[in-house]
Amino acid sequence: MGHDTDYFWVVLCKNRRVHNRDNLFSCHCIPLGETDSVSPAPQVNGGLTVSCDECGKEYTYKAKDLMRAELECPESFIPHPLFREPASNVAASAGAMAAGTISTVHMTALGRIRTLISSFFTYLR
Repeated sequence: MGHDTDYFWVVLCKNRRVHNRDNLFSCHCIPLGETDSVSPAPQVNGGLTVSCDECGKEYTYKAKDLMRAELECPESFIPHPLFREPASNVAASAGAMAAGTISTVHMTALGRIRTLISSFFTYLR
């Protein structure tokens, strides 16, 4: 696991004709939202409509199609609406950071520490 990688919720693009030209065994992962190594998958009621970031095709996916993957964060990444924070949470976080009580670096460090501790206890079981 490198320092330049993060965990994302992803689905595999169903447009295999475009993505499998070079390699029949490869799949294109569409990143939907950031996560960590231990968080449960979000609730998906009905279908999840996703547009591919490469081919532009739009497909509907079921909850069972949602997977966690370790990827480098794409440069033009925009989270899927299901994975965006509500405006009230964003405003509260922004207010706390403006007040100087929480910094982005501290939030990231605390998240990684929580992930390491959870992984450690999972390993001990």
